[in-house]
Amino acid sequence: MLEGVAAPDAVVAPLPQARRQLGRPVPDTATLAWLRSSQFAAARVSLLAEITRAHENCAPLLRTFVPMFIESGDVDRFIADAEECNKGLFGTNLNAGRNPVVASSRTSRRAGPDSATKEI
Repeated sequence: MLEGVAAPDAVVAPLPQARRQLGRPVPDTATLAWLRSSQFAAARVSLLAEITRAHENCAPLLRTFVPMFIESGDVDRFIADAEECNKGLFGTNLNAGRNPVVASSRTSRRAGPDSATKEI
């Protein structure tokens, strides 16, 4: 490699890459030949196409569910969080114990005295 270097400054250029590769295994000749072959190139293109297809197939799922839910799969925790959202300031369930008759009379009182008598 040093014989092919034209000037001493050209030795400095590959130093960061050489430091990054320091201690890593060097591929043998057969592996390098495989990486340069057309079979490897076709397999790589096929793999990338499969990955792209997987992303396209999962896109509706990812639009529906947050990635955290998909990664954890912990449904119970999300149910508990959803139930926690229904609780009031002091931990009471806002929807529990509501009387539908009382709720309808509340809405009719807000509408005015004439509409309350028409409902009943």
